[in-house]
Amino acid sequence: MSKAKALLEQSKPFNEFDDAILSRFIAEAREQEFSAGDVLFYELSEGNEIYFIVTGEIRMSVELASAYHMVEEIEGGPGELVGEGRFIADGPRPATATATSDLTALVWDVAAWKAIAEDSPKTGYRLAIYAGQVLFARVGELRDHLINDISWGLE
Repeated sequence: MSKAKALLEQSKPFNEFDDAILSRFIAEAREQEFSAGDVLFYELSEGNEIYFIVTGEIRMSVELASAYHMVEEIEGGPGELVGEGRFIADGPRPATATATSDLTALVWDVAAWKAIAEDSPKTGYRLAIYAGQVLFARVGELRDHLINDISWGLE
């Protein structure tokens, strides 16, 4: 857990929290191993886990039922937070998360994040802002992929 703790301490939004809050996040997390090809969660599934990638690589994919049934992918690695949208919104997962290599992650139940946020509204605010920023960036990246794919060959 020491490698995970060190990476967490350096990564947003955790690097903004005081030692007591950071210690609580670490205490609430469990470390989990995944093999290449393992699915952390499926698009449109329910789930209440948030993952922080410690080692390995991950692919987020969205399957589209139009434009000739495309699949769009976004990749990430150590320091990446996935599943954070469950902290700010209920509903099914918007993408599938797959380990593309052997992977180690810190995993939290959303309830743990919500409990920390309730006890420290300032922390909750920072978590919500960060989760929103990550989601907004992913939507932008997905949009760029879609525009490139759809416009490919059109001139």
